[in-house]
Amino acid sequence: MRQPFDGTSNEPRSPNRDLVLGNGIKSISMDAAAVAPSGAVRRIEGRGRTLMPGLIAAHTHIMFETVRQTALLTADIGFVNGAAVKAAHDGLIRGVTSIRDRGRSGFWLKRGIDVGLVRGPRIWPSGALKS
Repeated sequence: MRQPFDGTSNEPRSPNRDLVLGNGIKSISMDAAAVAPSGAVRRIEGRGRTLMPGLIAAHTHIMFETVRQTALLTADIGFVNGAAVKAAHDGLIRGVTSIRDRGRSGFWLKRGIDVGLVRGPRIWPSGALKS
């Protein structure tokens, strides 16, 4: 069980049980029976850690997240794409589950994530920049 922090006080609330289905928090309750799922489940003991919804990065440039821009501008596209894959994975590990990628570069990475080839957040690419 974990002690949730609800943002309304300085201290966490009393311990409770949470049910996470797929990629969302389905229910939160003090009563274990209220969150009892049917079928096979994977139980995770929180041990004082925090469960929270995923973070959303509303303005990213995924191709430029990991390596200095000058290095990316002089590198071949394979290196640049590899850097973007690393940035997507690193963001997910930090709790970023959704990004709005500014610029046209995010479409190929979004597709790779959507079909399971790459681990990363949901991506909403904005498309080509217009001047």
